[in-house]
Amino acid sequence: MILKPHFFKLLPLLFVSLFFISCKGLKYNSVYKGYSVEGVHSRGLWAKDSTIVVSGARGHYSVYNLKGEQLMLDSMAQIVDFRDVAMFEDGSIALVDGSNNSSFVYVNPDGKKKQVYKRSATFVDGFDFWDDKNGIAYGDPFNSRFYILTTENGGSKWRYKSRAKIDLPEKEEAGFAASGTGIQCTGDSAAVFGTGGCTTPRIFITYNRGDSWEGKSTPMTGGKTSGIYSLYFWSETEGVIIGGDYLQPEKNDSICFYTSDAGDNWTNISDGLGGYCSTIQGRSDGQLLVASGRVGTYYSLDKGKKWKLLSEDKYYSCQITDTHIVFSGKNGVLEIIEYQL
Repeated sequence: MILKPHFFKLLPLLFVSLFFISCKGLKYNSVYKGYSVEGVHSRGLWAKDSTIVVSGARGHYSVYNLKGEQLMLDSMAQIVDFRDVAMFEDGSIALVDGSNNSSFVYVNPDGKKKQVYKRSATFVDGFDFWDDKNGIAYGDPFNSRFYILTTENGGSKWRYKSRAKIDLPEKEEAGFAASGTGIQCTGDSAAVFGTGGCTTPRIFITYNRGDSWEGKSTPMTGGKTSGIYSLYFWSETEGVIIGGDYLQPEKNDSICFYTSDAGDNWTNISDGLGGYCSTIQGRSDGQLLVASGRVGTYYSLDKGKKWKLLSEDKYYSCQITDTHIVFSGKNGVLEIIEYQL
């Protein structure tokens, strides 16, 4: 483990804008643009207050401040790809290995690493937390059922909810581990995750921390490589889903939808997006949404009614705080943007 501040050496990719760029309501400047670990794809991303955690292939994970200064870098040799990550108030970190032998890793506040759960022939797509202790993870079907796990101690132990009441998956239906944003916790006990790879992508909602789920069909484009890649809900009833087909990234019909009633009805808000997006995130009030994928990065200030191009840069993952937007992606690219509404 490296515990010293680190300024990335690739200076051509590191720049600081001294002035905010104004885009009709959104003012922003890039604070840092470089890499977490060059050549290492990074899909796991977490940002809160003044701290950012990035995780990715070959078991790498790192911690940054909002200036782009790297405060810690570490890795675990036996891990294929840390596709989701979270950090807690005490400094501990939870990570999940997105491989066909899914495992969870817990890093204590002193940096000691421990694999706390592993099961072969499973694939966990992502997790989220209601608070520093209670969280939930979802994965592709295992024993013909969606794979649901929960933790009550900040990720230091996980329990497979084999008796969760949930609809059986359709043929080929599964989740996507493209950005760690395919599941979201809201309120005290609600959570929602999305699916794809099938004819009719669905969302599944729980109001009791995973004991029972309600499946709801969506109008999202379906198919073997299509579906819901990411979602963002800012309440138990209001949110957006996004995706498309990563093999046909420029197809932009029916790739993003808004709901105000927990998925009972959907409004198509795809117009203005260039195509397939692997991530969508927003402010806690939904007044700013940011989406990114293989065709560029977009933002909306009206809950998706109108989308504007933020950048032609392409990212896997995005996280948003009240003051900053953070992106991670292919080959370890990392960007931190400061913004104002």
